[in-house]
Amino acid sequence: MGPVNERRWSTWLPLALGLLAVFLVGALIGGAMVAVPGGWPWTVLVAAPLMALMMLGAVLFWLLLLGGLVLLVVWLVQQVTQRAAPEVRPRSALELLEQRYARGEIDREEYLARRQDLTQAA
Repeated sequence: MGPVNERRWSTWLPLALGLLAVFLVGALIGGAMVAVPGGWPWTVLVAAPLMALMMLGAVLFWLLLLGGLVLLVVWLVQQVTQRAAPEVRPRSALELLEQRYARGEIDREEYLARRQDLTQAA
């Protein structure tokens, strides 16, 4: 067996054993609780497994419902935050030059010379 087959067994085997355990526990508990006119074999072999499946179905229903609600909330939050985020546009070279001049990083002569270079190039 290769790693893919081993991975498949390692994924599904615990799930299958867990479902079997739920089924057997449900059969034992349900078999003791259900009184059916058919007698003991009917209770253990038919009614109790059906009760276990109904309990499992109810748990799965609620898990899927709650999981769906969580996914819906996450999706809505993502939609709202994407719309609220301001668009960041790239700054032009002239805007960067003006900001550097406003911060005092360059003097007037350098600002005018670079501005003239930028406006002539465009």
